[in-house]
Amino acid sequence: MERIRAGKLGALFNGQGVHINRELQRVAVEESRLGVPLIFGADVWHGMWTVFPAPLAEAASWDPDLAYQTARASAVETTASGLMWTFSPMVDTARDQRWGRNIEGAGEDPFLGQAFATARVRGFQGPDLKSNDSLASCLKHFAGYGGVLAGLDYSESDMSEATFRDVFLPPFVAGIRAGALSIMSAFQALEGVPATGNHWLLTDVLRTELGFEGFVVTDYNADGELINHGFAANISDAAGIALSAGVDMSMHSGAFRSLPGLLSNGTVSLKRLDEAVTNVLRAKAAMGLFANPYKTLDPSKEWPKGQLAKVEEHDALARRAARESLVLLKNNNSVLPLQTCCQRIAVIGWWTNSTDTDGVGVIWGNKTHTVTLLQGLQAVVNSSHLRVAEGSNAETPIDGGIEEAVAAATWADVVLLTLGESSPMIGEAKSVTDLQIPAAQQRLAEAVAKVGRPTVVLLKNGRALELGGAVLQADAIMVTWFLGQILGLGGSIGCRRQ
Repeated sequence: MERIRAGKLGALFNGQGVHINRELQRVAVEESRLGVPLIFGADVWHGMWTVFPAPLAEAASWDPDLAYQTARASAVETTASGLMWTFSPMVDTARDQRWGRNIEGAGEDPFLGQAFATARVRGFQGPDLKSNDSLASCLKHFAGYGGVLAGLDYSESDMSEATFRDVFLPPFVAGIRAGALSIMSAFQALEGVPATGNHWLLTDVLRTELGFEGFVVTDYNADGELINHGFAANISDAAGIALSAGVDMSMHSGAFRSLPGLLSNGTVSLKRLDEAVTNVLRAKAAMGLFANPYKTLDPSKEWPKGQLAKVEEHDALARRAARESLVLLKNNNSVLPLQTCCQRIAVIGWWTNSTDTDGVGVIWGNKTHTVTLLQGLQAVVNSSHLRVAEGSNAETPIDGGIEEAVAAATWADVVLLTLGESSPMIGEAKSVTDLQIPAAQQRLAEAVAKVGRPTVVLLKNGRALELGGAVLQADAIMVTWFLGQILGLGGSIGCRRQ
């Protein structure tokens, strides 16, 4: 609180709810010397309370309008929760499936990436930045982060300028044209120069060439990590390099506390410091914060109070988005849709009744609205026609699990086999060298296959996986991704409602 009162904080992330944030804003506006309002931000990638499909899943719908609608719904809920800025959308073109952050974006195609960048920026921000339900967007991670060598997070992107401009830059251009208010600098180095200290990238390309007028914020401690890159000697050096390169706001590192000394000794110029301050203040003005600093901080409108009709509306949108995000890879002998009236169904696998449906990028989320796969099936299948076996954990075997699964498969007419990745296996710092199904799950699949029943593999994954053996030979394969709160719709996995 004292740092706010002293004017030493300009933004806070994750927030503490409407009531506490309102008090923090009051101190900033009424008790600090200049009265500059705070911005409250958070990672809201695919839902605040209502959880929609992860961005990669939603991109599989090939429907940018769907992304616009889910982003708009997310903005309504987020701004009614005391926040006004999201660190989203991630618009990195992802070219290596070993990279853990594939799930956060629209995949490998820059054309599709442009369409979804535009839709999500417009959805988050709405038609009027000053509106109470406008959520300022932040394009990330500028730039080339999706091209890190071998998919190794935080490392280096090594590419020609032609590849950079043709593959990795276009979604950012689209997001800027859509009006994105901020951009986040990336962790990795581009051609040997860390993005957060890269003047060519943050000034020559972003400002001069693309005409971006918003503000640039570092990723979490990215300016401090210039030291790890061997690009800065210490935190003070890192602050000077980042600011001079084109960073306007430092996130978490505390590096910018060194700026008064750097200004005094001439390491950074007053002109550049004024530019950074102006860029941030311009954004706050565009959001209407000087006129109405409490615009997202009205306790009477806190989600979901006073907006119960929208809760049902957003739940319905989550159901539709989940259906449209599914991908059917194969369906031999028309095993889908299942004939739930007369088939005995064994549901086998670690996520059959798991609420691990969100993936990454959801800080809050309402788990009371989550529908698991099993719950969805129970809504459309008579309980006497269902048998459940966990079989294995996501990455480790279960004592007796395979035997239980084989017994269930032997009893059944058809098997639903739930395989894939758990949330801890994907996201930031979750690079892998092996894209195959974890060995424990693969052994389970092989054992179930030997029973000889028609089998439908349901994959939960945050990137493309290498399928082999019994998994690849299954009669049907459906990619379910991380669908958010509505994973378990019976209709979503091909069941005919009776």
